[in-house]
Amino acid sequence: MDTPEKQASPDGVTTDPQPGDRSHCHKTDNSEIELCQSRTYNADIGRAAKALAAPSDPLVPWCNDPTVGGYTLTRDEGCHKIGVVAQWWRISPNEPPKLIGTAMFLVREEIKLNTKGTKGAEWLQQNTIAPLSIDGALGTVTLDYWDVTWR
Repeated sequence: MDTPEKQASPDGVTTDPQPGDRSHCHKTDNSEIELCQSRTYNADIGRAAKALAAPSDPLVPWCNDPTVGGYTLTRDEGCHKIGVVAQWWRISPNEPPKLIGTAMFLVREEIKLNTKGTKGAEWLQQNTIAPLSIDGALGTVTLDYWDVTWR
């Protein structure tokens, strides 16, 4: 059986916004606080991803390879690993924005198309979010999860 070649997508990684670019910022429930996000996969995130424990039951085992980053696809499997940088800013009238703190998370999405089942094709997806670094100024940060089954 042939093993399909993994195809990395150049669109799987976006560059960080330029300084002063507020196009990736969103209001929060506090009118003086904005949350700005950017996505990246670079050497620092790759090293952090390697240090993190991989899921004990990966859906796509080759996704554990720390050299696989961004969005990589085969015919029936996909791996999307990206760092999400979240920055909270204090926005006050007549003052420049002031950075409150930064948190960085590794987001890992594994996708598998299973066509060998008796009920037809089945789309499987597994997502993992792991903190890489969180500024102490942000206080306690919690992550929540949800389970979804699609058939």
